[in-house]
Amino acid sequence: MYKRPYKLINRIQNYAWGKKGNDSVIPSLAGVEADSNTPYAEFWIGTHPKLPSRIELNGDLVLLEEFIKSAPENILGKEVVENFGENLPYLLKILSIGKALSIQTHPDKAAACALNIIAPDKYPDDNHKPEIAIAFTELKALAGLKNKREIKKLLEDYPVFTSVLEGQPGVSLNNEEQFTDAERGTLYNSILFIETEKLEKVISQILKLIKEKSNPEYIEEVFLREFEEYGFDPGLLALFFFNLVHLKKGEAFFTPAGVPHAYLCGDIVECMATSDNVVRAGLTPKFKDIDTLVKILDTSYTAPNILQPEAKNMFGYKTPAEEFSLSRVLTQDSEQINLDTSGKIKTILLLSGKIILKTNGERFSYHNGDSFILPAEVGKYRMITTENTELFIVDIP
Repeated sequence: MYKRPYKLINRIQNYAWGKKGNDSVIPSLAGVEADSNTPYAEFWIGTHPKLPSRIELNGDLVLLEEFIKSAPENILGKEVVENFGENLPYLLKILSIGKALSIQTHPDKAAACALNIIAPDKYPDDNHKPEIAIAFTELKALAGLKNKREIKKLLEDYPVFTSVLEGQPGVSLNNEEQFTDAERGTLYNSILFIETEKLEKVISQILKLIKEKSNPEYIEEVFLREFEEYGFDPGLLALFFFNLVHLKKGEAFFTPAGVPHAYLCGDIVECMATSDNVVRAGLTPKFKDIDTLVKILDTSYTAPNILQPEAKNMFGYKTPAEEFSLSRVLTQDSEQINLDTSGKIKTILLLSGKIILKTNGERFSYHNGDSFILPAEVGKYRMITTENTELFIVDIP
């Protein structure tokens, strides 16, 4: 029973920041007819109780989590059960981002446990959320605080920002050395806890400066759009102080716990530990918890390291995460790839093309948008493509 793949039935999150209608990649991948007025933001593949995947078993729809718990070692693998318990340790998503997500960070394991006890309605699980974002088309995002040279340039371009940093002791811009952890913490505080009167003054002056430009920069255009939606929000200042990251198709970056970040636009494949814990600080109508965000900040983090895939048809992305590893497979025309589950569950998401999967004397066909699990007991399997194909394989290190 467990020596074959099982196709997954997944669901969509319609968050307001998602691309609408057929501008989103999600409807076609999910096999649904797009409504032009509906945002299609996320497509979840996993066992998180907020939006769990299901499989069809003997004519019935069964939650993937229930299926796994019926025979955890056969499906997950003995080592996975020993390390993570009787559940899938990762969550795979597709995001189609039309406008900026909130300025946010994620707690580490200890902080997640504490927050889940204190405020389970706001922090629904006790897990951390390390995550990798891989550009499906492209991605523009913010991550981490800029270095001294860039912030000095920011103050030259926008002198009004000088007032944001006034009265903040222990922050020196007089040398080219990296910020100390204490300096970064002070800078984050100055941005996120700015007084309302000063915030409104700074934002008003930036608005005036941008509107006088004939050719605003990208981040200035984002500023104008976000102001229209959120008004005088401290998250608007973070747009200028954080590193702007631009990923091309196939490039990726990893976000550990405690790192402030926000996706701005693009389409990505995202994988993370199974969690939905998000600590937000701005640019959102949802619950904001600036006090907690500042407490859990990783002030040692600088700019993200852009992960370049290996130059083969199977691209591996190395991260420090224990719960998942991700590979992107590209094939052209007719190819065969021999693989092995090696005693651990695999999740496969097919973004484009068609594959035939052969294992244990059986043959299964899949096409773009399909996803499926391969139980640990499957062992050796072969993927055969007949046209250009792009897919992702999630493994457990």
